[in-house]
Amino acid sequence: MKRFEKTYIRVFVVILLMIAVVLAVFSILMSNLVASFFVKQITDFYTRQSEEIFYNLEQTFKNYQYYAQEIYENSDIRVFMYRGQEDKMVSQNAFHAILNARKPEKNIDDIYVVNYESGFVLNTKEGIAPISQFYDKEWIDGLQLARKDYLYFYCHEVDQVPYLALVLPVQVQKNGSFVVVLFNTQDLDGMLKRYGQENYVKLALQYGGERVIAGELPSATSDSKYDIMIEQQDFYNQNLGLQCHVNIEAFIQTANMLRNSLLAAIVILMSIPVGMLFLMLVRTLKPYNKLAADISRLHLQKKENEEKPGGALPETEFQIIRGCFDYLVHHVETLQKSLNSYEDIIFEDKIRRWLLNGRLFEDMEDMIKEKWDSGGGSDMVICVIRIEKELSFQQDHSYAARKAVKGGIINIALELLGNESYAPIAVDMGSDHVAILLNCLERPKTNLKCSLREIGVQVKRWFGLGLAFAISPPVSIHTDILPVYRRVYELTKLKFLLGEDKIYTEEDGAYVNTRQIPFASPLLIKKIRENIMLQKTGELADNLKELAQPLRGLPYEESRYLLLFYYFDIISRLNRYSDYKSLQEMEQEISDCATISEAMDVICDTLFDISMQVITFEKGTNRNETAMQIEDYIHNHISDPTLNVEEIADSLSFSTKYIRELFKEYYQVSLSDYLLCARIEMAKELLENSNMPVNEIMFSVGIQTKSHFFTTFKNMTGMTPSQWRIFKMQTETDGAGDSSNGIKIKKCTF
Repeated sequence: MKRFEKTYIRVFVVILLMIAVVLAVFSILMSNLVASFFVKQITDFYTRQSEEIFYNLEQTFKNYQYYAQEIYENSDIRVFMYRGQEDKMVSQNAFHAILNARKPEKNIDDIYVVNYESGFVLNTKEGIAPISQFYDKEWIDGLQLARKDYLYFYCHEVDQVPYLALVLPVQVQKNGSFVVVLFNTQDLDGMLKRYGQENYVKLALQYGGERVIAGELPSATSDSKYDIMIEQQDFYNQNLGLQCHVNIEAFIQTANMLRNSLLAAIVILMSIPVGMLFLMLVRTLKPYNKLAADISRLHLQKKENEEKPGGALPETEFQIIRGCFDYLVHHVETLQKSLNSYEDIIFEDKIRRWLLNGRLFEDMEDMIKEKWDSGGGSDMVICVIRIEKELSFQQDHSYAARKAVKGGIINIALELLGNESYAPIAVDMGSDHVAILLNCLERPKTNLKCSLREIGVQVKRWFGLGLAFAISPPVSIHTDILPVYRRVYELTKLKFLLGEDKIYTEEDGAYVNTRQIPFASPLLIKKIRENIMLQKTGELADNLKELAQPLRGLPYEESRYLLLFYYFDIISRLNRYSDYKSLQEMEQEISDCATISEAMDVICDTLFDISMQVITFEKGTNRNETAMQIEDYIHNHISDPTLNVEEIADSLSFSTKYIRELFKEYYQVSLSDYLLCARIEMAKELLENSNMPVNEIMFSVGIQTKSHFFTTFKNMTGMTPSQWRIFKMQTETDGAGDSSNGIKIKKCTF
């Protein structure tokens, strides 16, 4: 057998691929968006940071200019600058002035005061020196030639240490004098490195766009694709600029980690609906796969492939199932053609299902009207023919024989009713009856009853069976006929109750009382039991007729079960006699009776047999044993106030007369006297051995009235109950021989 693809797996794989593509696209877009977002945020943040740093540097440079201006305005320094020749006093004053100006400002590394007219230069480190011998002569010579028209910072190195130099005044004096203030860059470098303390942020103050004065630039080994310059800011009219570089590699890695974490979370969350989707696909499509596999295994496509040379098995489940349905449709059409020859059997089955369901099927109305095309509209009468003595019928005939007999009954009914133009439709309902539907209602009902009686005569003649008939009032085929059918079947059971051989109708059913069950009086049951024990068969027969009379107004099932209940109630007290019919045996015999009178005759015969067994049993019973049973029963039920001779006889399944004579013979005392004496003996024992009140003792021994108890107790003991208790207490204290106090004690003897 060729294998085929599993659709639910194929669909699931396609969906997984679509989800993977969507996630990939989403990942790329999200990665770009997150990276762009981080770059923008970083750029905005460090742009604000660089603007703040630029502002601080600008303020610092203004302070530098202010310090330099104060130095230039110093009078001693100006005197030195304007002297045409060397004057030691003037030079000394100017030297002290620049020293004093340098001391409070740690950022000032050195101050040059240059006078080209006198040819001398002052500085804070070497004092006064000729310009020709000054260590920084070349640079100051260059300044004199290249100074600008405004305050301008220069980058100057001394011994390879960079300084920020400011020259004053901005215009060259006539004598070529000027002041140079050298600021060290350590504070600037510290400030820039402090702002750029993160490893990925580099700030640098550049001179001329190339030379770094303070701070630092990214190393040449760093990956330039991750370095971005936030902003190049130049100071006004100065050849100074501030650059801020940020390495975004760490941010990109963080963005990638965030993207990967988000994707992992999405994948984990998506696994739940994807798993549910797979389960749904398995639940929805796997049955088709299994169905296709079963079809393929059973070779239901074989014939189609043989008819089409070169044909191959389909590749998908749905093609296999489609081919199978085509095959089935073809064969169903063939089957439908073959079933047309069994229309009568199918029609009978539909009628049976209609009766059992109650509702008319869609295609039934046309079929029924076709059968009843000669008469009377959509109304009909339901007739039920029930076989009597169903149990005997089932026991005497096999299933096939019973089917043949009921088929014969149907044939007789169809022939006789068909001759009368009733257009009957008959169906075997199984069990013990058949149903017949009649449509032609214009004929009198008396003619129908005559035809049904003739059916009963013919069945009795040919099969030896008794039948019970019942018919319904006219009903429409569109109504729910199930209750009507059940009611008509129940009407056939009226023959069991009424015993009349007739055609039963709804008017006869009004006789049955379904609301109240008339239970028999317990006195009647007791009387029947006594007549059995006394062998009074004549009175027993009358009692059974009285028992059966109320049952004639009950439905069949209630009356039958009440008969069994009465039978059980009667024999339950006769368990001493084992030779009687069990409930199951009696139920079978009652079910096989055609009328309630027959059922009562069966019960009466059984009770007569039990009555005859009583005589035999009493003659063979051990009288001593029976007397002891009576005595035991009395002592076990002594507290029962209703205990009497009749109850004792009834419980032991003997007649009252028999146990009175037997007890008197054995104990030489009557049974009633023995019962009373036993109660008093029990009271004496309770008075002596308990602290119970006298009233409670009275009730405990089965005596209901106080006067009767006191009178009987005193007659038997010579004392009241209270005196007896005191007497016994004194006897235990002083000794029985010395404490009688002249009281005469009587004893209860048998």
